[in-house]
Amino acid sequence: MNDERNIHPRRKRFWKAQYSDSKTEFDHRFPSSAFDTSLNKPQTVNFDEHDQSFLIFEESQRPRYVPGYPEEIPYLSEWSSNIDVDKSLLDDFREYEYLPSMHGAGKYSTKTNAVDYEFNDNIDKRREHQAIDATIEVFLVIDNAIYRKFLKSSKYQSSVASTKLQQYYSIVIAMVDQRYQTVKETNMSLRVKISGMYIAKTRMQASWIEYLVRYSDHVKQGTVNASRALRRFQKWLRSTKNLPSFDHAILITGYSLSKNNANVDGLAYVGTICKTADGKSSSIVHDEGDFQSVGVISHELGHSLGATHDGDDDNIDCPANGNYIMAPQNTNDIKTAAHLHYFSRCSIRQLRKVLLKESLAAKYARDYGVLTLPIHLCVELVRVW
Repeated sequence: MNDERNIHPRRKRFWKAQYSDSKTEFDHRFPSSAFDTSLNKPQTVNFDEHDQSFLIFEESQRPRYVPGYPEEIPYLSEWSSNIDVDKSLLDDFREYEYLPSMHGAGKYSTKTNAVDYEFNDNIDKRREHQAIDATIEVFLVIDNAIYRKFLKSSKYQSSVASTKLQQYYSIVIAMVDQRYQTVKETNMSLRVKISGMYIAKTRMQASWIEYLVRYSDHVKQGTVNASRALRRFQKWLRSTKNLPSFDHAILITGYSLSKNNANVDGLAYVGTICKTADGKSSSIVHDEGDFQSVGVISHELGHSLGATHDGDDDNIDCPANGNYIMAPQNTNDIKTAAHLHYFSRCSIRQLRKVLLKESLAAKYARDYGVLTLPIHLCVELVRVW
């Protein structure tokens, strides 16, 4: 099967963020109309830094341990979305058939069943209700386009730029972690943390994406073919030695992404979590700053964990315009604005099936009947059948 049939593109998703002085709280801020008018302040939840310490890889390729971040916690201050989708931009996607709606939000439905999520008949049915406690460790690769932006804003002081970059993406992943913590199943708990970060301080250190960049009058920063870049990224993961252990690798780029003449914010394979040996447990995400990548990273990681889009054939009972994390795109419906931070019940069902089927938890705690992960998700594969 052509690998590209398993790839899910992510349509544009926009929101902005700014820093708060608080180190212990995290405010989810949406338009006031998104909440009960009797509430005079946005919802607030406790913030857990979740030990965001990780390895940083510099030019020498020698890992250096850095302390955890964040030191400042952002809160969402605006929410908006792009719902104007041109059907012609999507005609060439093999994975999806585009079904336009009256309001332009549309939805996708799969033409092919890329991944079979059904349980093996030999699985002990009692373990379908097995408790899961998993931590997903992500390895971040930051390209030179992102680094140059931080370098410029730091008055070309490399050490300052590196520190700011580490802080920013520690916060990004902390925000992704919060979205995964919203899976409030009594028998499933998911966390996300950073295992390491690679920063390309020169173009040569990420030459495998740099030579794909194409410039035009319409896109100042350059455009990269997302499918080709993801394949090159996978090759780099396979060939590079001494990388940290991880469950999923994310290439974050400052270049615009395109696929079949359509602009996308991210790309990932479905159901490939833990397939790190061949680089398939990976994704590519475009980041324009202002924490816009948080939702895209959450979405693409969800694909790797086995979730398809809301509204797809397997998720027909969860509308594509519900604005949940795995929606193919956002709508501007104020009533569903708060859904941006949550998985739909369909996505949760798919995540659980894949976690059980592949036994993506490191150690079975017999005393408590829990699939638990003290180190990271893919350290030790334990089968449940």
